Amino acid sequence: MMFLFFEEKAEKNNIVDKLGLSDQKFAVLTTHRAENVDYSYKLRSLFSAIQAAQIPIVFPVHPRTRQRLRANNISLENTCVPPIDPISYIDACLA
Repeated sequence: MMFLFFEEKAEKNNIVDKLGLSDQKFAVLTTHRAENVDYSYKLRSLFSAIQAAQIPIVFPVHPRTRQRLRANNISLENTCVPPIDPISYIDACLA
């Protein structure tokens, strides 16, 4: 229902183009719940498994997750999961 409220804004949105993904399949990853990011072994396991993805993964990093990645010395640079800044609700729905 909320999406319909922002329908005009959504029609003008070009997040997929901005990310250079308009002509390909991709996945969107979100993770911020304590049970997924507060334990280094779970966080490492999650990102280790994701590296096997055969498609690009858009990863808008939640501040909580960014903090946990840094604290656990987990770098996503040069991976199939390049982190981006958090995105809006509309962007998330369209991605």
